[in-house]
Amino acid sequence: MANSTTTQALAVGEVRSMQGQAFAKSADGHMRRLAVGDKIFEGEVIVTANGSSAEINIFNGTPLNVAEQQSVAIDSQVISPTHDATSGAVSDLGSTE
Repeated sequence: MANSTTTQALAVGEVRSMQGQAFAKSADGHMRRLAVGDKIFEGEVIVTANGSSAEINIFNGTPLNVAEQQSVAIDSQVISPTHDATSGAVSDLGSTE
């Protein structure tokens, strides 16, 4: 029987390099320790420990570097092949008229 998590979620990247300890936190709060070659899934949050860093190869984009003691959500803005650093930074607050 296949693992339901594997069959429902598609990998969007993988760990390319790592120094120290890094973890992937799922939406339900489960933390898994990462190693080079591990798959990364949309919706996870990458968390690095003190003195640690990780480089994630996003399949449709550029590599993502996560510095020590940082957390980065792997969402549509990160995995978009046309990633724009300003996308999502400004939201429409409605009409000013």
